[in-house]
Amino acid sequence: MYSGSDKIEFLEQDVFITRVSLGNLFQNENVPNNDTDNDTDNDTDNRIVMIIELIEKDNKITTRKLSELLKTSQITIKRDFEKLKKQNKIIRIGNAKSGYWQIIENKSEV
Repeated sequence: MYSGSDKIEFLEQDVFITRVSLGNLFQNENVPNNDTDNDTDNDTDNRIVMIIELIEKDNKITTRKLSELLKTSQITIKRDFEKLKKQNKIIRIGNAKSGYWQIIENKSEV
């Protein structure tokens, strides 16, 4: 690929290198910014809404089942559970094996 630049360097060291400056060739103002943080936040928000909906259908649903349904890792599901617990949206009743999830109703939203 050639940028049209007249600044070409030939360096001879242990290997022979040709260096061509591409200048501003790849800096196009028409290309949108890659906003992966926003995309990730939206994915997380959507996944959390889906987790709550799935818990409403089956309050004994496992992290394994959620990770399969939502096509993500069990670690991500556990991280989402921690976020939901900190936001006081869900609590775990009982132990990990025989317990269940309870959704905390927010009376101020009703």
